[in-house]
Amino acid sequence: MQLTLYNLYQKMLTHMGATNWWPADSKQQIIIEAILI
Repeated sequence: MQLTLYNLYQKMLTHMGATNWWPADSKQQIIIEAILI
């Protein structure tokens, strides 16, 4: 089985759970802040 970025993400999400590491009110705010940083 080839490890893809998506598969790696799924494995980490299953193991660690959602970490909510980027505090924001919406997904759009996360995207905008990530671009600005």
